[in-house]
Amino acid sequence: MSSDKRQQLSLFGDHETAAQKAKRYHFEPEIPLFPEAVDDLAAPILELQLETAAVVLPKPTPALGGADPAATASHLPLTAAPMAERPLIPSSHANAAPLAPSDYQELAQVITRAQGGLANRSGRVLESSVISLFTQHGFQAVPHRLYSKEPESYGTELLLTDVPYTSIYGHAGKTEFLVRSQRLRLETRIECKWQQSSGSVDEKFPYLYLNCIFAMPEDHIIVVVDGGGAKPAAVTWLKQAATTRHLIPADKAGKRIDVHTLSEFMIWANRALR
Repeated sequence: MSSDKRQQLSLFGDHETAAQKAKRYHFEPEIPLFPEAVDDLAAPILELQLETAAVVLPKPTPALGGADPAATASHLPLTAAPMAERPLIPSSHANAAPLAPSDYQELAQVITRAQGGLANRSGRVLESSVISLFTQHGFQAVPHRLYSKEPESYGTELLLTDVPYTSIYGHAGKTEFLVRSQRLRLETRIECKWQQSSGSVDEKFPYLYLNCIFAMPEDHIIVVVDGGGAKPAAVTWLKQAATTRHLIPADKAGKRIDVHTLSEFMIWANRALR
């Protein structure tokens, strides 16, 4: 779709709903997408309002019936009414023009990007908390790629970031942090997992755990899990596996894996870094 057919969609603007905007389209998809479904898809990105985010959607095409293109608002906010307040397909919208499959796919991609952006920003908040905690204790935060080129240029109390390792699949992996302290005799890798809504992060816990045992070379590994969105049973499994040393072989007797929430990790750090 050419740039002249796209427009910025601000999450701050008038109160026209996605259902009302959908009426502007006049397409015939194989499977009709009713306007309420657009509202429901839009709901996850409303959290981005606090960050004054903007996403891009195709410019509405006037529905047949003579709608004036000049009357189309330049800023069309996505808002979603609670499901309990409306039936799935209200009779008032039984004849509403649905979106074409291509437009539905683009809308879904926009929402997916917005959700991904929110998740990335939330994850960075967790990582920023870790960096702040260590710098307050006198550590220097350094990207591993820079440290690996000139290790002699840096001190002995370091928090290395984006630290590589080779996964159990033989693929290149990265961990958020590696703590190196000559004074405290620390060599601890820190893996951060933030999940604030339902998703797939917790489904990868077994893979992460096996990497902690067999792929990450350090003896001490800390996994920080927070956000409140991970399945409780998944977090319990990970903690129990670490506590009971599940699958850790005898030749890795020095391997220790700790699983903490952010607050538990801060308590550990404040004690360990004194």
